[in-house]
Amino acid sequence: MVSLVKSGLDKMKSRMLDGFTLVELLLVMGIFAILIALGSINYFSSVNQTNVGVTKDVLVADLRSAQNKAMSGAAVAGTPVDSWGIKLLESSYVIFPGPTYAAGAAGNYIVQLPIGMTVSTSLPSSQVLFSKGTGEVVSYNSDADVITLSVGSSSKTIELNRLGVITSP
Repeated sequence: MVSLVKSGLDKMKSRMLDGFTLVELLLVMGIFAILIALGSINYFSSVNQTNVGVTKDVLVADLRSAQNKAMSGAAVAGTPVDSWGIKLLESSYVIFPGPTYAAGAAGNYIVQLPIGMTVSTSLPSSQVLFSKGTGEVVSYNSDADVITLSVGSSSKTIELNRLGVITSP
């Protein structure tokens, strides 16, 4: 009887020393791969949403800053400026003084968007211009008053009205 129990223990010990089968290892590795794939999809999606949200907030702040400069008549290098605006390019935007955008002009401030992010707009000439004193949008068109920031499947919009009120639903 003792030898039966001893031989059973020996078999269990030998079975435990054999390790895992290839099928067991592949099954566990497959489960881990699925969990990692699902986790990374959620991670990158939330990173994109956060990047778009933060960039939208910065663009709204810059639009308000340009509007405030126009309302206060802020000068560039001591020269009075009658209006301020923002020119939207594909992967950046430029805050500029004066009634028209001129690349490389004094007083221009370029803001680069994060890599992979694009900006699109229905604004005429892809720019918004705020008038001196009132801060109203110059040449406002109610059919062309939206700015859209996007990266991947995430996007945010900014809307302007004739009076220069900036909203981001």
